Amino acid sequence: MKRTVLACALLFAALSLHAAEAPERDVLLIPDGTVYTAEVRQGEDGSGSLIALNIQRGTYSSQTILPESKNFGMKSTPALAYDAESQTLFVFWLRMPNMMSSELLVSSFHDGKWTAPVSIDNKPFTFRFNLRIAVRQRVAQPQSDGTFKDVHSLVI
Repeated sequence: MKRTVLACALLFAALSLHAAEAPERDVLLIPDGTVYTAEVRQGEDGSGSLIALNIQRGTYSSQTILPESKNFGMKSTPALAYDAESQTLFVFWLRMPNMMSSELLVSSFHDGKWTAPVSIDNKPFTFRFNLRIAVRQRVAQPQSDGTFKDVHSLVI
């Protein structure tokens, strides 16, 4: 019995170490065949983590660094969403400015330019995890007669 428990503990420890080494990334394939990959990397000077966006379209390949990710705090859990109508990529990530809290940020990438990030949720002493993203382009809007009509609106 002790051997079984010890074997299970060693297996769990090995799997935990392997999972800790896996890079944090998200991959998104859009309708025109472009592949976007957002991943957390160490800065070149070793000063901390940042988020790199890799773009692959056929033989074309490029990389850009999310400017806000160069600022203080540990970054994690990048997630991608794409709006085909506006051809805009959205990058979400969590930043831990200190060991007591985290915040959810989003920035968009369009025509090779980043927008300033927006903090969606920033509460002290609160940790976020299990990030899930959905993009919706239509919203039901109430009408004066009590019915609803679908109107175009980008909701993330």
